[in-house]
Amino acid sequence: MVDLQCSATLPQFRLGKGHPLLQRAQPFFNLPDSNKMHLVEDFILDHFMRLGSVQILEDEAMNNCTEHVLSMLQHLATLGFYGTLGENQDVVGPLIATLDP
Repeated sequence: MVDLQCSATLPQFRLGKGHPLLQRAQPFFNLPDSNKMHLVEDFILDHFMRLGSVQILEDEAMNNCTEHVLSMLQHLATLGFYGTLGENQDVVGPLIATLDP
């Protein structure tokens, strides 16, 4: 989670208690912080873990999806969203297991 008190933190917004957006049924919108990129990071990790270290050549749809997930991962990593060793280690294991034949 982002330390909002840190001087190096970019401007963030927070939704106060009782804000209408916090009452929405979708959990994505119920998070009070603007930093929701961790949900995308969780999706990426979950994608590789669900593949179970297996890619099926004939499954074009899943392979196309994996290609797009890899692209998202590349962009997020390049932009520093995987900024700690732990975050990198979390995704590297399932990633290598999936891509290493």
